[in-house]
Amino acid sequence: MEKLCQRIVIILLIYAPLAFGTVTPLTLLITEGGAFLGLLLYLIHATKNHKKLYQVPGLVPLLCFLGYILFQLLPLPAFLVRILSPEIYQIYADTVGVFQPIDWIPLTLNREDTLSEFFRYGAYVAIYVLLTQLFTKQTYLKKVVSIVAIFGACVAIVSILQHYTADGKTYWLWDLHIGNSFGPYGNHNHYAGLMEMIAPLIIALFLFSAPTLISDTFKEKVLEFFDHPRIHRYLLLGTGAFIILVSVFVSLSRGGMISLMLSLVVFGIILDTNRVKKRGAKVISIICLVTLVSVGWFGWDLIFDRFDLIRDQQGDIAEARVQVWQDSQHIIADFPVTGTGFGTYRYCYPIYRTFPGRKAFTHAHNDYIELVTDGGILGTLFVGWFLVPVFFRSFRRLKKRREPYMIFVGCGAVTGILAILIHSLTDFNFHIGANGLYFSFLAALFVATSNTRIRYRSGSTKLGKIKKPFSPLWVLFILFLALTCLFHGSGNLISRKTVFSAMPHLYSDEAPPEKMNKILIDLKKNTFWNPFWALSPLMIADALTKNEPAHKDAVHYYQKAVVHSPADQLFHHQLANYYSEIGKLDKAEALYRASVQYASMSERAHKVYGTWLLDQERTDEGLEVLKKAISLAPHRTETYLTLLAEKGLSDEQIAACLPDRVLPYISYGKYLESGGKSEAAEAAFQKALLYLPNEEEAKPGYFFPIYKYYMAQEAPEKALEVMRTAIQYLPDNVSVRLAAARLYEEQGVWYRAEEEYQKALMIDPYNRTVKHRLKKLQSKTGNREL
Repeated sequence: MEKLCQRIVIILLIYAPLAFGTVTPLTLLITEGGAFLGLLLYLIHATKNHKKLYQVPGLVPLLCFLGYILFQLLPLPAFLVRILSPEIYQIYADTVGVFQPIDWIPLTLNREDTLSEFFRYGAYVAIYVLLTQLFTKQTYLKKVVSIVAIFGACVAIVSILQHYTADGKTYWLWDLHIGNSFGPYGNHNHYAGLMEMIAPLIIALFLFSAPTLISDTFKEKVLEFFDHPRIHRYLLLGTGAFIILVSVFVSLSRGGMISLMLSLVVFGIILDTNRVKKRGAKVISIICLVTLVSVGWFGWDLIFDRFDLIRDQQGDIAEARVQVWQDSQHIIADFPVTGTGFGTYRYCYPIYRTFPGRKAFTHAHNDYIELVTDGGILGTLFVGWFLVPVFFRSFRRLKKRREPYMIFVGCGAVTGILAILIHSLTDFNFHIGANGLYFSFLAALFVATSNTRIRYRSGSTKLGKIKKPFSPLWVLFILFLALTCLFHGSGNLISRKTVFSAMPHLYSDEAPPEKMNKILIDLKKNTFWNPFWALSPLMIADALTKNEPAHKDAVHYYQKAVVHSPADQLFHHQLANYYSEIGKLDKAEALYRASVQYASMSERAHKVYGTWLLDQERTDEGLEVLKKAISLAPHRTETYLTLLAEKGLSDEQIAACLPDRVLPYISYGKYLESGGKSEAAEAAFQKALLYLPNEEEAKPGYFFPIYKYYMAQEAPEKALEVMRTAIQYLPDNVSVRLAAARLYEEQGVWYRAEEEYQKALMIDPYNRTVKHRLKKLQSKTGNREL
């Protein structure tokens, strides 16, 4: 049975990265189930054979960490939650408290996602504990390290080939509709995260396999080198390491490149301070140098362009990550002790978001920040309690070892750990199933290389054995975890399949009644398979209200959806719509207000609330809310103008709804122009130009619609004034210069026209249109010089 456990681990280490990085419900179920199954079988084997287990470094903080995640799931008395996390209590009070008393609530904003995180982290712990036991045998340790090294090199080769030949498809078959996919992963940063953990291991094997040369002359050393019996292994390992390093650069992951290079520098420093294997530092330097030179064959331009994206044209940092990190500081300040619940960042961040946009941030793109936001001080302390003592003690023991293999592999393991820890400053690798699994593997490997003996008499490892008799209760506990993991994962799959297959019929007007009845029955079953998933009760309620908007049973399911996810505006809106339908306007408004409060940068939340206020004939309040919605998405102003016109509002009321931005007034001008109100349209366009200082960056689209309006009105002088203003804001824009030049030319101000053409040509010397117009003008004026 022990061999079966060994095979399960190897299968998981190969399967997890190949399964798109293990991020889908099915792949997570297989990986998590496999981890719990492997540990369960090993414990059964130990119980059956009366085998004592070895002590697992850091097991206590890991168990405390998992227990803390479960504690976040427990419904607690409201007064206790109010003490531990006042903000959590307030969110439940502002949403769930609208329709029921707040007596018992959990310390998480979404129990389904927190439960999923428990099983994911539980699988990481299970693999770590299992490998700590299995790696006490040095033969198995060597076998797994070799397999991982070979596997990493093969994945790198396939990933590079796929990148240049698959036209964006994963495995040449599946289009994941993700622009930055690479290798088997949907995200190039996560691919780099895997490779930066594997690369140091294969480099460690490469250094260990280096032939020992005893010849005196250079010629004899070369001959001895190529005649050495281990030369084929040495060259293959070196080639594999080189390909892995190159693949990280080809993936264009900025975090991957930086973290890999920094970690390899540390690798060299560690070896340089080790008197047993000091020469390894020079070899690592050569490997890095050869890699950097070889990357030039693929082209450095793309890599430089990738790093240039960090800053905008003004030289400011343009990465949204920085804004997300700044906003997350407020989450930490408001949820300092217990956090918002593991896996709930996507629900909490909209409350603190300070910039508009439709892009949702499901993670903080910084594992440390997200650890503190989700777990608070307590969760962070448990993780630190595991990491710091375990790795400090293991590293101290590794420095005292004399076995070259263990020194090299141990240094490779700690380097891989360091690489992913550095990369986690700018990404969320630990939330990717495969990468979290490999971190657990490296942690167990680092512990093993510090303790497992190659030659021994007193024992195969320095780890002490657990003195107390092994309790069969642990087997029952792991069995319970495995079964609940299976139930949760399979229930997640079943419920998602039901929901996604029901959506096309549920939100279609052509679904027959018998089909709707079957959908309703299937959706109700979902509440058993996945009891904490908010989408199931929401869809049940939608099905009930499809033909009967005020169906009396729907309110129960809408309320249940809000209870499961109290910070999600979607569930606020649906329940608020229902309350409005049945005449409970005070409850409806309370939920609409909550949706705006807890998604302050959401255009949709403001649009829904503002529209509802208009329907309630509270015009001034509705216009104020819609004004905020337009300011968050000025490019969608035309949609709002259509909405306001359909509501029968006057032009003056519509104008009062517009924020002091350029695009809203341009759209308003077009709206007035289409209605034949030319003078009012011109006033709107002129007002749009007055708000140019309010914009962070001027764009050509701010000027050309007004320019075209004046040209259609046969007012070239006014069109020219618009282009002069455009030149002030966009002096390096060829289109603006060209339009101004043509206007000057039409008015006979030829010297100014030629001046603008010349300036446009300086900006873009190869622009054929500018050259042609300039040549034609000079021919007309008799000036032949270009």
